Amino acid sequence: MKKLGAGLAVLGVFLMIAVGCNSSDDGGSSGSGAGSNAQLSDGGESGVQLGMSEQEVRDILGEPSRTMPSSWDEMDAWSYVQADGKKTIVSFDNGRVIDVASSSK
Repeated sequence: MKKLGAGLAVLGVFLMIAVGCNSSDDGGSSGSGAGSNAQLSDGGESGVQLGMSEQEVRDILGEPSRTMPSSWDEMDAWSYVQADGKKTIVSFDNGRVIDVASSSK
């Protein structure tokens, strides 16, 4: 369990750097992992839900602009950049969504 927590912390820092700091006050809350009752940090705008498979995410958002595999515990992050500059990062653990974060340009 400690390994998973440490991995999520490192992944979280990486995602904050990848997405950038969003200084707008959108009232969104940050997701905190699979099995949590927390809201997704993109407010559900993307249609992606906690626990979805990678294929379900592809069906909704298409192929990612960039993938960021991790070297520990089957964790990955996918980045999407839309034409309007909005960025979405979907984080996976063992092929299931554990967090979705969005920011606008």
